Amino acid sequence: MDEVKNKPDFGFIYKVKESEIFVSNRPRHLFGDSLGESNFDADAYLGVTDAWPISPKNKILVWFPWHEGRMPIPEMYYACNRSLIWWVHYQKLPKIQIYCDAGTHRSVTVFGAFLLTYFPDEAKNIVANRIGVGRSDDNSDPLEYINGYIRDIPEDRLLFQAMGHDFLGHYETFSKNIYDSINIRYGINHMKLTK
Repeated sequence: MDEVKNKPDFGFIYKVKESEIFVSNRPRHLFGDSLGESNFDADAYLGVTDAWPISPKNKILVWFPWHEGRMPIPEMYYACNRSLIWWVHYQKLPKIQIYCDAGTHRSVTVFGAFLLTYFPDEAKNIVANRIGVGRSDDNSDPLEYINGYIRDIPEDRLLFQAMGHDFLGHYETFSKNIYDSINIRYGINHMKLTK
């Protein structure tokens, strides 16, 4: 992982409403790298690495670890989506960074889930207008990544649809059919999240 740690921050910046969202590798300054400051001064950070970051001063940090070799769990989608929509829709933070170790799988997938959840109609346009930072050879597409996982677990799309209709977190009241399907898929863990 040292070869990733010693590279400058790289990834893609996406414009979502008034926010710029940088989907990247792990930020150098959050992991004690002495090479200097990040090239993206985020107001909030969402990490899905296994490693615990250094908490930045006067910034927001949410960390929900996702083990690289495992399928993403519904609680991770739920937590990441809720954090991101709060920052984008309610707090209107100018700069948000979503990161994993290499910036080419987990952070990309989490951002794809966010787009499918809250911006399904604009998602393709948001991805098409991204700006590369520090790399031009990466073609990781957030929508392709998340759709790959949805092919394996199609019930996750129901979670995204239900959450997308309810920015405040009371999605069980919107559709009995969707609620029942989510409850079957996620069981007791879903009940804990909605209370």
